[in-house]
Amino acid sequence: MIWVLRCSMLLALAPAGCVSSAGVWRGQVVSVVDGASLFVRHGDESVPVKLHGLSVPRPGRPGGLLARRFMVVATLGKQVEVQEVRWDRKDRLVAVVRRGAKNLAERMLRSGLGWHDSRDGAAPRLARAEAVAARGGEGIWQETAVSGKRRAPPGCGPVPWPRSAPGRRR
Repeated sequence: MIWVLRCSMLLALAPAGCVSSAGVWRGQVVSVVDGASLFVRHGDESVPVKLHGLSVPRPGRPGGLLARRFMVVATLGKQVEVQEVRWDRKDRLVAVVRRGAKNLAERMLRSGLGWHDSRDGAAPRLARAEAVAARGGEGIWQETAVSGKRRAPPGCGPVPWPRSAPGRRR
């Protein structure tokens, strides 16, 4: 009994980005929302999952439809391994998702279909995958290969916070 209490205390005190082996499970992808969000069946429920460290263009933006199609082909109806990281403010499970030995976020980044979201924590492999795609002019980085500037093309990068938004610090 004391062992169980100690383990639960350790898990409660663990850093937010910490991933435990207890938070790893397998499930079937039942729906793809966009290139970074999907629903995975876990037991009797469908869990909304966001790929850890990845942001993609929204559908309707340049590259958004291609990112979603890539994710549909790679995952829909297939078994994936989900390694839980945390829950986000949209009630999605932020997780490292693998199909076989391949990290799906890393595959998306290497293909130039998104950018590394460093707000999810430091992930050097993902940052390197993005850099390789940007240098090679892959996917959304095609325009940047010509200009030599490493930034997402217009309409693809993170949307800036509007100046007039409530709660914005001045």
